[in-house]
Amino acid sequence: MSSMEPRGCAYCGEMFTPQTKHRYRNPRFCSRVCSNRGTAHPHDVVRRFWSKVDQGSDCWLWQAATAGSPGWKYGYFWFGERLRRAHVVSWILANGEIEDGTWVLHRCDTPLCVRPEHLFLGDLDANVQDMTKKERGWWQRLNATSPSTAPM
Repeated sequence: MSSMEPRGCAYCGEMFTPQTKHRYRNPRFCSRVCSNRGTAHPHDVVRRFWSKVDQGSDCWLWQAATAGSPGWKYGYFWFGERLRRAHVVSWILANGEIEDGTWVLHRCDTPLCVRPEHLFLGDLDANVQDMTKKERGWWQRLNATSPSTAPM
């Protein structure tokens, strides 16, 4: 079979024509997503996740992809079929799936921490209450640095 003939994807079965110009592309799959799904073993996902974590301190810090504002970046990891926050994946690996509407919150107040013992479940209201109690709201940080509230 020539590399340019249509074939069925080894994961989803959809017909596709392999593209030879991309070195990373596996010719057995129609896309990178199908390739990841078709070749990833559950143990490989666990090993890949924890290989991106520095467990050298009290908080286990995520060392791979991040996004967010400076000082409040969260880690991200492809898990299942979507990109998820790393601390949520840590909770799922340690405790199982979470229900819709349930949030994974940090006891330690370190967004990059993925240590399961530092995480707990809550909802949006619990997250807002926790943020307000710990004075992490944007309005609280703004007031703390405002010249009108600075001690003289």
